[in-house]
Amino acid sequence: MASVFDRLSNQLSGDERRAMLEKIDRSYQSDEQPMHREGPSADEAVHLDEEFKRLSLITRLGILVLGFLSGRRRNSVTQS
Repeated sequence: MASVFDRLSNQLSGDERRAMLEKIDRSYQSDEQPMHREGPSADEAVHLDEEFKRLSLITRLGILVLGFLSGRRRNSVTQS
């Protein structure tokens, strides 16, 4: 059973097929950058933990309560 793509591509001439492949290749080359941001490294996570420990007790409690109420993790609350 041939796919829709196979049926459509069989109807193209050789020149049209090459032009389409070149267009796809150009599109692919422009999209080579990743679509997602990389997460924080392990070093950054340790750094945030150390900074959190340096905060006053009241500030740490406030961050924990805010994280609990918003449903976010402690690190995302402290980054924003």
